[in-house]
Amino acid sequence: MRLSEAARIAPLEVVRDGEFESLGLLSYDDPKLLVTLYDARFLRRELLQNPHIACVITKPELAPLIPEALGVAIAEDPKRGFYEVHEYLLRCTDFYWKDFPTAISPEACVHPGAWIAPRNVRIGRGTVIEPHVTVLERTLIGEDAVVRAGSVIGADGFDPKEFGGVIRMTSHAGGVAIHDRVEIQANCVVCRGVFGALTRIEEDTKLSSLVNISHHVRIGRRCR
Repeated sequence: MRLSEAARIAPLEVVRDGEFESLGLLSYDDPKLLVTLYDARFLRRELLQNPHIACVITKPELAPLIPEALGVAIAEDPKRGFYEVHEYLLRCTDFYWKDFPTAISPEACVHPGAWIAPRNVRIGRGTVIEPHVTVLERTLIGEDAVVRAGSVIGADGFDPKEFGGVIRMTSHAGGVAIHDRVEIQANCVVCRGVFGALTRIEEDTKLSSLVNISHHVRIGRRCR
């Protein structure tokens, strides 16, 4: 997508057009990122050191400081413009995610008291889903995993933003990937990514009960 297209969604003025494939924060490593820069303190420390950034929404006074290789759009409130683009892409396009019917392996064991979203979920062979588990959209669970009673997988995380004196929670467009042989004990919450990326829990990792995994977290293999 191009910045000039985003300018038809939110009140942005394009200074230098550019193309982006993902949205994220200044520290993210997703490809061809669109980010927002609203504080000069983050220019040298984060924006200039991240090779994944392709386009920036920023304040008029900061635009001349952005490297010429990057696309630039300006707004009086760049953070608000950035999140307006995000919300539109989530609700009105398939920019972040292309829907598919839920697929549960016939060799998985899903308790009848669990709730699985009817689309955008995959559950692999040998995986156990216990009673009162909720598996929301954009959740990918591998083989021989265990999700214990009462856990919620794929919830929106905690990301409030204030615009014009009104506090709103940010809609989450990403997903969750739970790899093979992960065990999630009772009453845990694993939140999906804010943008298109996945919150990841990799092979053989084990979570105790009452654990909250926030959006865009990545936990490696064999962690406890």
